[in-house]
Amino acid sequence: MRYLIVFILLLTSCGGGSNGGTDNNITSPPPTPPVLNEVCIDYAERIKRCSFEWDNIQRTYYLKIPSQASNNNNLPLLISMHGYGGNALSHINYTNFKNIADREGFYLIYPQGSNLPSYLGGSTHWNVGGWTSKSTTDDLGFINKVLENVAAKYNFNENRIYATGMSNGGYMSYALACNMSDKIAAIASVTGSMTNDTYNDCAATRPVPVLQIHGLRDVIVPYLGNEGSKSISDVMEYWAQNNSCDLEPLRAVTDYEDFAVYYDYYQNCLNNADVELILSSKMGHTWPWSYNEGFSASEDIWRFVSQFNLFGKI
Repeated sequence: MRYLIVFILLLTSCGGGSNGGTDNNITSPPPTPPVLNEVCIDYAERIKRCSFEWDNIQRTYYLKIPSQASNNNNLPLLISMHGYGGNALSHINYTNFKNIADREGFYLIYPQGSNLPSYLGGSTHWNVGGWTSKSTTDDLGFINKVLENVAAKYNFNENRIYATGMSNGGYMSYALACNMSDKIAAIASVTGSMTNDTYNDCAATRPVPVLQIHGLRDVIVPYLGNEGSKSISDVMEYWAQNNSCDLEPLRAVTDYEDFAVYYDYYQNCLNNADVELILSSKMGHTWPWSYNEGFSASEDIWRFVSQFNLFGKI
């Protein structure tokens, strides 16, 4: 009798019975949502301000929800990062991505950099090595956590996550391309570059499409580089090699009355992961707009990155 009971128990636990364990009425419980430990408030129309503690620092980001967003769509997402000493709110205003996001349909994340310790000046920054090498802030982990939190609440296309930024934010875009190439589909840097640390330790595991926007009159991040930062030519060559592109770019020029804008296209890249440089002869350390520089960085950035997903050109 004892063996009969054991046999019945084993048969039951293995799914035995009249339907052979294919009972369609048996459903798994829904997955437990992740514990976000963040607080979000409405900051402006369709913009939320979210804060949470990361690595013992209170961190903040702003999330722009496009007008086309719904529970059923699968829109792309752009991370846009401010420069050294800047902040997310001013970056929201001078980039004007929010209007493009409503027009084109994509989510926008504006993360806020943390402050350096007071003995290092206390400026807001992104930890990219170089002049920020004494920082202990885990910005890569912070950005990754922001993406996890947003993904838990909104249905965006995780194969179409893009990163951009100005100056130190541009440097951070390259750090993301090097360290999170499994998540970041394409990047664009405005007046940024790669620190020696990012350049030497870059570990991209796939071709990453790259757009660099720069000015020959930039004295903050010089085109020719400096002690802690690579030249723009070195940066472009690095990504052309990483993406298996032709190393000699095709150049186009738009001439204006007192300046020129050069467009360098590195072609025939693996997975069509293009590398592109927009170089202005008169531009300094600024975010360019059509009315003063002959082209709009924001429009060109979206034109470029939106062509790609994690697997190459769409």
